[in-house]
Amino acid sequence: MNLPTQITVARIAAVPVFAALAYLGGLWPTVAALVLFAVAGASDYLDGYLARRWAIESRLGQSLDPIADKLLVVAALVVLVDLHGFPLWAAVVIAAREAAVSGLRARIVRLGGDLPSSMIAKAKTNVQMAMVTWWLVPWAKPNPGHWLLLALALLVTLWSGVEYFVRAVAVREARV
Repeated sequence: MNLPTQITVARIAAVPVFAALAYLGGLWPTVAALVLFAVAGASDYLDGYLARRWAIESRLGQSLDPIADKLLVVAALVVLVDLHGFPLWAAVVIAAREAAVSGLRARIVRLGGDLPSSMIAKAKTNVQMAMVTWWLVPWAKPNPGHWLLLALALLVTLWSGVEYFVRAVAVREARV
């Protein structure tokens, strides 16, 4: 297993540690959860960069990377809804998009096609990571920055979801 894939696996392993720290409560565990989430989120960029830079992209890494992102974001959404006043409906929208696109990608691959991440999907991941990080900061109450980042994350999340479905139709039609 190459280094970029090991970084991806470490991101997956960080998910339960992040959740445990977040649920411990108190300032230091909350800050530790925030830092771990931010580092895990940044590792998403690092693993892809190293794989491309060193020309060692692997099917395993390409498969695990979106899974790691989704596990991290969904775990954070659970924490945010439960502990930080994050709106449940927004978490459901984000999680539903993630599930729908994962299912779509799996179907396309099963049919022998490919549906790689697009620039808007990468932007979506970055915006979601930034939004979650902001919401994890132990502010007293959500402020306008929280709501602005949430609105941006929802917009990019929905946009990238629609884009995936449009691209999937094109891939399917090209295979027919």
